[in-house]
Amino acid sequence: MKGQWLKQITEQTKTLKRQSEDLANKEIEAILNLMKTLEGHKQEIKDLQNMRKLDACADGLTADEIQLLLEESQQHANTFKSVCVRD
Repeated sequence: MKGQWLKQITEQTKTLKRQSEDLANKEIEAILNLMKTLEGHKQEIKDLQNMRKLDACADGLTADEIQLLLEESQQHANTFKSVCVRD
């Protein structure tokens, strides 16, 4: 019984494995990439909103197509926001 107790103490007092610094760097890089993508969507939304305000249909886009692109960009931005901002 004493042998099992000593074995248990030895097992429970082992030092924990440290997380790899490389893993932390990869996670940070992934977050930064998500944030850049989110900023890209925000800029696209601003551009589309400006096109809609000015009624300037560049690249042969109709007002309906601009509205559809705007809604899609807003949806993408919301998806990235939910991934980047966790409670």
